[in-house]
Amino acid sequence: MALIIRSFTSWVAAGLAGLDSFTTPRAFALIYKKGDPSFQPLWAMSSGLYDAIKITAVCPTTDTVGYITSPVFGPAKAWKKIHWRGSSLEPNSADNPSVQVIGIAPDGTQSVLYNLDKGTQDFDISSVSVAQYPKMQLKMRNIDFRNHHALPVVLLEN
Repeated sequence: MALIIRSFTSWVAAGLAGLDSFTTPRAFALIYKKGDPSFQPLWAMSSGLYDAIKITAVCPTTDTVGYITSPVFGPAKAWKKIHWRGSSLEPNSADNPSVQVIGIAPDGTQSVLYNLDKGTQDFDISSVSVAQYPKMQLKMRNIDFRNHHALPVVLLEN
């Protein structure tokens, strides 16, 4: 119980202000900047437990590379397609995102199955065996050496 209370108070302190106003199971997303009270936190709450959430934020950085790792998806009955989208914030962008499709075997072993570049935003993964890889994870690599902007959003269809 202490862990649940501690997590709850940490999320509220980070900016998830509406967390205590919901009485049914829901998913949420929270974007905050640790140790920076001037950053305005963004949050969204789903209507139901399995509804999709979309939240958008501009997160300036001094680095040129950033990674976004998805939760683990699965176990699946069958894999279908990956669809991901992103748009640059400036014309003639130096953005060079890529997405790794990582298969997770029943014993937990992870293997990179595919590397998708920015030109491959719709990709068929139906040939991946769910017996061999019942779970998957996605890892997006964002690089922009000129403007330091990340390219958002990865979606998986199973």
